[in-house]
Amino acid sequence: MVAPLRRVAMRRSGPATFEADPAVWHYARRLDATRLAHQYDLFARHIEHSGAEIEWIPGADDGLADSIFGFDPSFMTPHGAIVLRPSKALRVPEVHLQSLMSPLDRDLALVHPPLMPVALYRMLRERGIECLANEKEFVASGGLSVNVLALGPLKCLTLAGYPRTPRTMKDAGCEVTCFMADALCLPCEGGPTCLTLPVWRG
Repeated sequence: MVAPLRRVAMRRSGPATFEADPAVWHYARRLDATRLAHQYDLFARHIEHSGAEIEWIPGADDGLADSIFGFDPSFMTPHGAIVLRPSKALRVPEVHLQSLMSPLDRDLALVHPPLMPVALYRMLRERGIECLANEKEFVASGGLSVNVLALGPLKCLTLAGYPRTPRTMKDAGCEVTCFMADALCLPCEGGPTCLTLPVWRG
């Protein structure tokens, strides 16, 4: 079962993000600072309304444009955080299968089968895990339609603008909340799971 999200670490965007050179940071386009900040605030409110506590990582003028995507540089375990080494060279100073599979409950996951290892997909099915998919929206969203944040069992937060995927999850019994992220997530290729670092679920 996907335990309810109780505490999560997040970091607001700042000048480094707003002024990031798309060619340097591999963004699809120059970011709209006003709309990005507004969408981030709305995203944070969804997290708070779920009952989770946000621990804000202090901002700094450190030039780390991608640091709003707090999940990527580390992984939480019951014994503490494991610091990872991001593949994007510009992210190394901040101290990823995630974009192909999002668990929604103990026996339910949203996946993108064409890019998953066959053995992994078979293992999920053999363990009785139902795999939901919508391949067309995966391509249209740049892979972010599968990047879904589980706030708790069958309770999901996902990007607006790709209606088939939320409908697929709702048909499977999920409570789905969509949020606008065309300025926040799409240009940077980071979804709602990437924007958070779950510290405690339970």
